[in-house]
Amino acid sequence: SKGGQEFMQQMEDYKKPVVAAIAGSCMGGGLEIALACHYRVALDTKKTSLALPEVMLGLLPGSGGTQRLPPLIGLPNALPMMLTGAGKNAKQAKKLGLVDLVIKSLGPGVKDPKTLSHDYLE
Repeated sequence: SKGGQEFMQQMEDYKKPVVAAIAGSCMGGGLEIALACHYRVALDTKKTSLALPEVMLGLLPGSGGTQRLPPLIGLPNALPMMLTGAGKNAKQAKKLGLVDLVIKSLGPGVKDPKTLSHDYLE
């Protein structure tokens, strides 16, 4: 737990921007890592979910999730996630301020991924 907290703090204090790209389940320690990042980008799919499910087992997030979540989304929104393990999809997370950007999947396409990403970001 202490090692995880120290790692997350180092990432949060890092001078260069750290971005979490979320595609699929972002739960427990994964969400805690994303919370320590400076920016969070989530893919808008049915599989994308952000939650702290360990609380359903009586365990508290051990790497700073309970400290980083309330300032980010506000205590009234953070409490249900921290106390019940309630999950959020990408759009709900964006509405709360949990993620900074929600993007649609680029799909397989007919171009290579690098070209597709470049075209998408322009």
